[in-house]
Amino acid sequence: MQIDYQIRVFTPEWLKKPYRVIRQVARKIFSVYLNDRNGRKYKRLILNRFPEFSSGDNTGVVIDLGANVCHFSHSCLMLGFEVIAVEPHPDAVNYIRKRFKKCPKFKVIAAGVGTSPDYQTLYLHEDHNKDPIQTSISASLVSDKFNTNSKRLRVKMIDIKSILEVHQEIAILKCDIEGAEYLIVQDILSHSTKIRRLLLETHSRFMKNSSSSEEYDIKINQLNEFINKNNLNNAWLTNWI
Repeated sequence: MQIDYQIRVFTPEWLKKPYRVIRQVARKIFSVYLNDRNGRKYKRLILNRFPEFSSGDNTGVVIDLGANVCHFSHSCLMLGFEVIAVEPHPDAVNYIRKRFKKCPKFKVIAAGVGTSPDYQTLYLHEDHNKDPIQTSISASLVSDKFNTNSKRLRVKMIDIKSILEVHQEIAILKCDIEGAEYLIVQDILSHSTKIRRLLLETHSRFMKNSSSSEEYDIKINQLNEFINKNNLNNAWLTNWI
């Protein structure tokens, strides 16, 4: 991200387009290597938090909410888990399907995660057309996450309860949904007995100027209070990356 920022700020405008083209071509050529490298990076992050997984012969299911291009999912497959990835961005979903087309322990759900099975607006990064894959990680269901009038599209939603209810036990629930995590906190708490480990990335810095900032803080505080009250500090982690 720092490299991209430096390029945007210090690179002449006439050089930015060829740079993006070269980057996208290189990403395709070296995709296997880059995917493996990123999978191993997230594997190290997981093992730093949960060293009990180090044997690599783990069983059970991992649910990856906001999977993007599935580097986290890749790491969990490396560790032996079955993975269900949930991702609404169509370019990321196409990438995922090609990446794991021969993996029987992997399933992708092309949808956003929320509290009802409906359609909602997904707000895209302002540079979406320049590099859909690179910017897909920033797409959000929060309407005012971006300061500009961003591009948008309608995406199918899936009710978080319909995912959580079908599993007796969830080894890891990972949630990185770009500010919309506050909407599903209550459902996570309602299914807490089956969620062994939670890795939830909060986005307070993006939500400070949002019209939902007050509700966001209330829900995230509620989650943190639950974690502290139930001595889950080593198993349920927020801001884990």
